Amino acid sequence: MITAIKLDKHFNRGKKNDIHVINQISLDLPDHGLVVLFGPSGSGKTTLLNVLGGLDRANGEIQFNDVSIKGYSMSKWDQIRNRHIGYIFQNYMLLENLSIYENIKLTLNMVGITDKDEINKRVEYLLDKVGLKNYKKRKAGLLSGGQQQRVAIARALAKNPDVIIADEPTGNLDSKNTVEIMNIIKTISKEKLVLLVTHERELATFYADRIIELKDGIIESDTQNTTVGGSLDLKHETDIYLKDLETTELSNDQIDVSLFSDKPVNQIKVRLVLKNGTLYLDVNQDIAQKVNLLNEKSEVKLINDHYKDFDKTDIGTLDSFQFASIIDESKVHKSQPVITWKHAFRLAFDKIINSTTKRKFLFFGFILAGFLLLIAFGFVSRMLILDEKLFMPYDRDYVIVQNVQSKAQLESILNHENTVFITTRAGFQLDFDTPIYYQETYLSSSYLPLDFAEMVDDQDIFYGRNIQNDGEVLLDYKLFKGDFNSLAATLRAYGIESPMALINTTVYLNQKPYTLVGFTDRGYDAVVMREIDYYRAVLTNTGTKTVEVLRTELINMMTFPGVEVFVYSSNPAESVRFVKGLNTNATATHPFLEYRDSYLSMMALIYSFLWVFSLIIVTITLIALFFVLKASLTERISEIAVFRALGVRRIDIIKTFMVEIFVITTTSFIVGYLFGLYYFTNMNTTLYENNFIIFPASLMILGGVFIYGISQLIGLIPVWGLLSKTPAQIMSSYDA
Repeated sequence: MITAIKLDKHFNRGKKNDIHVINQISLDLPDHGLVVLFGPSGSGKTTLLNVLGGLDRANGEIQFNDVSIKGYSMSKWDQIRNRHIGYIFQNYMLLENLSIYENIKLTLNMVGITDKDEINKRVEYLLDKVGLKNYKKRKAGLLSGGQQQRVAIARALAKNPDVIIADEPTGNLDSKNTVEIMNIIKTISKEKLVLLVTHERELATFYADRIIELKDGIIESDTQNTTVGGSLDLKHETDIYLKDLETTELSNDQIDVSLFSDKPVNQIKVRLVLKNGTLYLDVNQDIAQKVNLLNEKSEVKLINDHYKDFDKTDIGTLDSFQFASIIDESKVHKSQPVITWKHAFRLAFDKIINSTTKRKFLFFGFILAGFLLLIAFGFVSRMLILDEKLFMPYDRDYVIVQNVQSKAQLESILNHENTVFITTRAGFQLDFDTPIYYQETYLSSSYLPLDFAEMVDDQDIFYGRNIQNDGEVLLDYKLFKGDFNSLAATLRAYGIESPMALINTTVYLNQKPYTLVGFTDRGYDAVVMREIDYYRAVLTNTGTKTVEVLRTELINMMTFPGVEVFVYSSNPAESVRFVKGLNTNATATHPFLEYRDSYLSMMALIYSFLWVFSLIIVTITLIALFFVLKASLTERISEIAVFRALGVRRIDIIKTFMVEIFVITTTSFIVGYLFGLYYFTNMNTTLYENNFIIFPASLMILGGVFIYGISQLIGLIPVWGLLSKTPAQIMSSYDA
C-alpha cells in the first residue's frame, strides 16, 4: 500500500536550532491493519504521519499503490488525499458553521459524488454506526469533543478511502470517549490501513497490530503486537471520577453544594460572595492550598461515574460495519469543486455587506483610486493620440516671416514655389447682427485671426456647411468653448443659448457684412473666408478688382522695414529655409511646431506630476487591497486548513478569492472609474473641454481590464503565499 524510501526532513536546517525530525526512515506498510506510530513528544511521529499522508514534504521517495512520488508533488498528493486518504485529526478539523450532514457531504462532493440518494445513504449509514444518527442537522460547533471526533471518523470513511490517517484522535477526549473512538478505529482497520499517532503506550499496546516506535527522528523499533488479553488503564490525570470520591451534600432553597473529597475532611470553611456579577471564594488555607475554577474550557473534566479499567472483552464491535456493501462506486464521477461560482459570489457580497466600518472606509478609498486611475488613463490616451487641436494657434502650414526689409524681399517670398498666400497680422473687429450688435468683440492680435477658405475641407466643418459663395464666412467653434468664455457668456446673456443659432445670420468684420454659414472645429480661434473677401475686409474701395491686384495694393500699403507677414505654404520647412537663405535680416519660424514642442514639454511636466500623484494613490490603495484580502484570508484560515487537509485543489480555493477580488474591484475601483467617466464627459470640465484628457472607448476598456488585472495580481499575493505552504504548515497556522 505505502512504501517509504529514505525519508529525511529537517526543521530550521543549517541554523543553531536545527532539528533532524525524520532521519533516513524507510517503511513498508500493508493494505490493512492498525499501525501505530508511537513515541514521546518531539520524536517525529506526527511529522512522519504528515509526510506519509502527503500533508508535508520531505526528501526521499514514497510509493502509494502504483504512484511513485520523489521529493514532494503538491498536485499529486492533492489527488491522492482527495480520493484515497481519510483524515481524523486531534482537533477534529470540522467546519463548525456547517451541520454534521454538510460536513460529510462536502467530502463526498470533492470526490465527485453529487447524487442525493447516494449521499443520504452513505451519511445516514455512517452516522448510525458512530452513534449520531439523530444529530445530522446539528451544527458541528455545538457538539461535544467526543461527538465531533465521531463526525470526523464518519467524514473520513464517507468516500471509502484506502487509508485512514489519525493524528492523536483521542488526545482531547476522556477515557470513556477514548475507548469508544478507539473501538471504532480498530474495527475499521480490519479492512483498511489505519495509521495512528499516539504518545500513550497503553493505547498502542492494547489496540495496535503493529507498533513503530520513534525517537529523535529515528525508528527505534518496529514490531508486530502480539499482546493478547490484559486491561487498559486510560485514567487521565485531568479526569476526576466523582463516584470514586467521598460525597457530602448541602442543599436548601438558596444554595445546592456538593463536596467530593479523596480524603476525610473534618470541616471546610467556605464563604461565597456574589457581588456585581463576580463570585468570590474564600476557603480555609489548611484544607486547600490551591483553588482551580472550572469552566467549559478547562482541561480538567468531571465525570459522574466510577473509573474502571477496560479489557479486550469490553471492546465494542462494529462487525456489522458493511459500508462497502451499501455504497455504489459507479456514482463517483470526476471531482467537483467544493465551492461553486454561485456560492463564491454570494460569499463575496456577504463579506462586503458585513464589512467593518474601517474596511468600508477603505472601499471609499478604492473608489477614489478608480477615479484617479481614469484621469491617468485619460492623460495616457492623450499622449498616445496626439491631437493638433491642442497646440494649433496657427494652421500647421503657416510660416511667420518677420523683419521683411523691402517690397522686393516680400515679392521674392511671395513668388517662392511653395508660397500659396500671404496675409498680414490684422486684428479684426467682430460683431453680430443681433441685440449685441453694438457690443464690439475684438479678436486678439496675438494670434492669426483669419484663414482662407481654400485651407478648409468639408471634414473640418463642425456645424453648417462650407463656403460656396463670396461674402460667406466660417467661425471656429473654439471661439465659444471653455468654462469662462466671454463670447459665449455674452450670447447667453442675450438669450442665445447655442452659437448654432447664429447660422445664416449676418456678422460684421471691420463693420463689413458677411453671412455666417458654418462652424469649423480646427481647434484655434479663426475666421475663415475667401481670399477676395479678406482683401475687401482689410482694404477700402476694392470694387471689382481681382485678387492679384488687391494683393499688390495690400503689399504697397505695407511700411518697410521690419514688416511681419504670414506665409501659407505647401511646404513650411522649405519656406523657412528659403527665407533664411535670402541673406537679409528677415527671419522665418514655423509656429505650429514651436507651439507643439512647447505644449508637449508642458504636458510632459503635467503628466509626470499627475502620474506620480496617481501612482502614489493607487499604490496606497493596492497595498490596502492586499491587507483586506490578507485579513479575509486570516478569517478563513480554519476553513482553508480543512479544505487543504482533505485534498481540495488549490485552484478551487483560489477561485473563491478571485471572485472576492472581482466583486471588491467592481463595487469600488470600477465605480470610481465609471463615475469619473460620466463626470468628465457630462460636466463640461476644463480638462475635458480643452482636450487635455480624452476617453477613447478602446483605451477605456483596456484601462478597465488593467484595473481588474492589477487587482487580481495584488490581491492574490497573500493567497498564493498561503497556498504555497503544505497542508501541514497551513494547519499549524490555524492552530497558532
